[in-house]
Amino acid sequence: MDSYLSNMISHWHSLKNLEGYYNDERLKTEEAIQSHLRKHNLWKESGTMNFDNLKIRSALKRKWSQRHLAEIKAKHQLTATKFPFYIEYKELKGQSDYLEAKEPQVWEKLSPALLVYPTKPYFFAPDREA
Repeated sequence: MDSYLSNMISHWHSLKNLEGYYNDERLKTEEAIQSHLRKHNLWKESGTMNFDNLKIRSALKRKWSQRHLAEIKAKHQLTATKFPFYIEYKELKGQSDYLEAKEPQVWEKLSPALLVYPTKPYFFAPDREA
């Protein structure tokens, strides 16, 4: 192998190591920012937060227990309009929101199968126009 290629490969490995280091540092910094914002009640569980040249987008993810939904559907003999899921029990969010708001007695039967958890926040610098 010629010396130029050998040097470029060595340089690539060095950069790859730095990339991993800086990625780890970025993730630690994001955790520190998130912790600071939570501590000062500035964190939004869902939405976009703007800070000078940093934006953070966060969201809540919903996951339904397939086993629990199957049991609920069988036990309560819910019809399609009262059971907002496809056969694979994928949530129909609009119908689900309606039941939660307008039919609490039905929602009470469904909600034990729901797990809501935060997604990983997305940190980004907005593009600035020159």
